Amino acid sequence: MEEVVLSSTVDLTNGGCNACGTVKSTSYQLEIGESTMTLDGLTVSSVVMSLALYSGFKQEFKVNMMDEFTEFRKKEKLIVLTEEYDKLIYKSQDLTIQTPDHIQDYKLLFETANKILIELFQIEKLKFIY
Repeated sequence: MEEVVLSSTVDLTNGGCNACGTVKSTSYQLEIGESTMTLDGLTVSSVVMSLALYSGFKQEFKVNMMDEFTEFRKKEKLIVLTEEYDKLIYKSQDLTIQTPDHIQDYKLLFETANKILIELFQIEKLKFIY
């Protein structure tokens, strides 16, 4: 089982004037093997996307008249991600998984990401260290 290490850094930025307060900004990184991936936020979709791309999937954003979605493709394997307000719908040819995108509990977030990666992307189970 391959290990994925979550690390984070916190930056405190002062707005520069008396009216502007200090802003806290947290950046997250996943380290797997020799690779480090910066996440755009600690969400199910960012973890799944980063690890799917690391595993060789290609990502394409598509826009139709009434909807938009993301396709992940690797050879003949196709997974479609549709995003609604804090709700993700991942679909393959024979399976659909729905989940919230923002999960505060790290253990549950990584269990959810692992389930999607294993069942839909057919990626070997990962051990998350946080």
